[in-house]
Amino acid sequence: MTTADRIVAECDAVKQILLEKNRAYGDSALNPVRIFSSAATTEQLRVRLDDKLSRLARGHAAGEDVTLDLLGYLILLRIAERLEIERASHVLDGAANVAAIGEMAVVVSS
Repeated sequence: MTTADRIVAECDAVKQILLEKNRAYGDSALNPVRIFSSAATTEQLRVRLDDKLSRLARGHAAGEDVTLDLLGYLILLRIAERLEIERASHVLDGAANVAAIGEMAVVVSS
């Protein structure tokens, strides 16, 4: 097996676990129910990463594949950060459209 094959296999394993957990738990990582916490999704993911790293550092992995979990959370964090950028872009686009409509209304009424 080549290094490239190993990379593909590892990426497929991370993809598979993320898809399985997404099916099992719903979209709870990127769209949490927010019963106890109203923190931003990216902040919640960073807390989960901190918890995983803390368990790893203390040797309390309890049979978990901490490395696989960390990779999964990092991918989810990347997705969440990109979603935040997209949403901010849409808000800015919407504000620009409102401003442009306001400017057109001023021109028309002049």
